[in-house]
Amino acid sequence: MGGGLPQLHAGESVDAAPVAFRGVLRVGADGCQRVRVDEPAGSTADRWAVWPTGGDLAADGYGAAVDGETYVDGDAVTGTGRLVDLAALPNGASPGSYFNGSGRYCHADTSGVLVMDDVAHA
Repeated sequence: MGGGLPQLHAGESVDAAPVAFRGVLRVGADGCQRVRVDEPAGSTADRWAVWPTGGDLAADGYGAAVDGETYVDGDAVTGTGRLVDLAALPNGASPGSYFNGSGRYCHADTSGVLVMDDVAHA
């Protein structure tokens, strides 16, 4: 999957209340990064991961590097984020936009999205 690490950029925001989350990072063979959200209760799903601003793809392209930490498939993660539908992302409902195209490729249109404000290993 091209386009770099999914993240909001300067001036972009998501209209949803932040919540504490806990889950496990899953990186598929398709390159899609999802967090299997365990908490908060009632929000469990393999949600497409939109990483904190300033993150980058891990060296192998199948993980993320955020604030000097590397996150790979199977890592337990915790942090604060926003649980939203794909359409809530900037231009998430606009065909041809980055979030719509990449999100649909990663099935975020059915599984939802976790927009992380911050993340740490759990």
